[in-house]
This record gives sequence, C-alpha cells and structure tokens, in this order.
Amino acid sequence: MTRRYRGAIAALVVAVAALAVLAGGAAARPHASGSFKFFTHTGEQPAFTVLLKNFQKAYPDIKVNSSYGPAGAGYGPVLTTMIQAGNIPDVFYGNGGTGVLESILPLARAGKLLDLSKQPWAKRMPAASHDLFWIGKKLYGLQMDVSPTGLIYNATALQQLGLKPPTTYAQLRAMCGKITAAGKIAIAFPGAGGSTAMQAIAVSLGVNGAWNKERLAGKTTFAGTKQWLQAYQRLLDLKKAGCFQPGAQATGVPQALQLVGAGKALMFPAPSAAFATIQQISPGTTFKMIPFPGNTSKAPALVTYSDAISVSATASDKTAALTFVNFLAREGQSRLLAKLLGAVSIHDANVGNLPDTMTAFAPYFKAKTTVARLSDGWPGAAPLTALNTATSAVLSGQSSPTEALKSIDAAWPAK
Repeated sequence: MTRRYRGAIAALVVAVAALAVLAGGAAARPHASGSFKFFTHTGEQPAFTVLLKNFQKAYPDIKVNSSYGPAGAGYGPVLTTMIQAGNIPDVFYGNGGTGVLESILPLARAGKLLDLSKQPWAKRMPAASHDLFWIGKKLYGLQMDVSPTGLIYNATALQQLGLKPPTTYAQLRAMCGKITAAGKIAIAFPGAGGSTAMQAIAVSLGVNGAWNKERLAGKTTFAGTKQWLQAYQRLLDLKKAGCFQPGAQATGVPQALQLVGAGKALMFPAPSAAFATIQQISPGTTFKMIPFPGNTSKAPALVTYSDAISVSATASDKTAALTFVNFLAREGQSRLLAKLLGAVSIHDANVGNLPDTMTAFAPYFKAKTTVARLSDGWPGAAPLTALNTATSAVLSGQSSPTEALKSIDAAWPAK
C-alpha cells in the first residue's frame, strides 16, 4: 500500500492549499443535506483536510464526521475491529483487491459495501485495475489515483555526474560502479520491506496479471516461475555490482527514504507516493521516476492502482455519502487529491497527462503496458509478508533464490 510513504505529506499541504479554491467547484450544485462518517488514516489526513474543506464549501448542509486511524500496517486492524463491532464508517479508505486487511473485495463479498457501478464516474475506472474493484458487474470502490512504481532518482545528481537515467537493466548495472566511484550509493534498497521493489523487478521480466490468475488457480508457483527466479538472481547481481548500501537486508523503507533525501543514495525503488517525503527532506533537489529497467526499454511498468474510497452498505445516509464520493471523483478534485498524495489522477492517467516527475511512464499508459501491483490480488497478507521476509533472507545469504521462492509458496493459503 502506498500509504506507508505518506507520513510527511503535511508539509505539502500549505504549498498547494491555494489550489483548493481553484479546484473547489464553485459552480452551482443541487441542494443537498445530511451527514455521514468518514474514516481514513493519518498519512492521508493532510490531503483530505483540503478536500473536505472544498466539499463543505460546495455542500455546506452536509455534515462530515471525520476520524483517522494509524497510517501503515496499523490501519487494517483498526478498520477490521470497527467493522466487527458493527461500527463500520459510512465512507472510508480501503485497498483494492484482496491482499491486506483493509482490502475491499473480501468486505464486498461479506455484504459490507455498497455497489457503486451506477455512479457517473464508474465507466472511467481503468481497465488495468478492473479485478481489484469489481465483482461481476458490481463496483465496490472509487479508485482514488494511480501511483507509478519504479525507480525514483536524483536527477540533479545524475546530471552532475554526466549520467542519464537507465532504460535497460544492463545500463542500470553499469551505472552502479560510476556512482559508487563518486562516493555515493547507487540504490537505497529497503531489504526489510522490499516487496514493492521485487514486484517491480519481476514485472520488468514479464510477470503480469495473467501470472497472478494462474497462481490463484493453482496452475503455477513462485518457485516454478523462471521470471521470479530471475528477479532474485537479478537482486543478487545488483548487490554483487555494489549497487546497494551496506546492510541493505535490514534497511526499512523510512531509512532508505532518508538515504535518498539526504543525497547519500541516488536511486530508490518505490511508488510515486514516496516523492513527497523525499522532496521534503531535500526541497532544492529535482527527483524524477522511471519504470524499473528490464532487458529492453519496452519492458512492462508496474503501477499501483489500489487506493480506494468505499461506501458502507449500511450507511445511514447513503445520499450524503454518495454525494461526497462523487465529489471526490470530479476531475478537479481528483487531480488535486492526487497531487497532494504524490500520485496521478485517473483522468490524467487515462489521457497520459503525467507530471514532469513521471513522464517516463506516459508511453506505458498510452500503450496500455502497465501492470497492476501483483500483491493486491493475492489471497490475504501472508504471501506479501513472506515476500518481504524472503527478500531480506536472499540479501543476507540466509536463503537461496529457490529457497526464498519456496517459502513464499508455503505462505500461500490453501484453498
């Protein structure tokens, strides 16, 4: 989930708050009144503070009772406890797919969510994320944004070293020596939380949604897939080439972010949500992003599509709740929200209108060669946890790539 990279977004809110009035939708709207409860996590609180102000300006007679749970891994348990206690929020943040506690599809199958397929924005949902939000012809979440996922790089530092961002794996590996020779770390690798990075590498080698479906059907395994084996071999190859910081296997996402933001490392595998934190640490430096390089410059690109807003099937005021969700789906509001969250709005992704920091992904959106984050479609959190553990074990030498892949298969829930 991209929320783990959003702890420092508050600093951006002041900088972009002026946009709120412009995107607030001053045009006259039908009168509406009522109230609803809204729940998300603290990583998104600064962004939603702006959006809620816009909503209240447009709909002053709808009362919003907002509350916030912990960002990161703590959010799912809190939301689950609320639901089990019969205190499900009317509108709340969820994760597309099935891979974590707050995933919306298990909640939909349990009858907890309202079908949103008749809402005016439903037809604009990206085809690439279809299986994360739909069950048959019913839709259970507004996809808030699109988060390109690959290598964030220090464009200022690379230019000073006379280097261009790599477009192939061979170029990436060759760059490591030049960067380390300049006294820098080439890639700040979060080995203790490397699941996103490993998925980006695997996707660059051809693992995609079709493979996910085969794994779900029990027709393939991690250990039996050559691209996953190649992904871990590639990880070890990058380590051997001196691309990573010492102790990469024990480095968490926050520590890796600090290395890049402080200019000690020049690249970092992450979703675009990490831009906010990195830019806050180093506000005068230009950072950009590329897909994780594959064997050719046309290798597929990983994109995170999972951030969602859902409505409870038992919402006391469904009209007020849907008014808010439809407000968030407006082009101006969704673009503002995406900007605040370090992502791309659905509309902009559909037309290939990406910010300067992510223009390298534009051809992939245009050619429809993006791949949704694999773990969002996995059955529960156990495989994702095993992927993190396996990645650290491979980097430390405690497991071979084959052993690591078998451990992920062992964590896959039996049908």
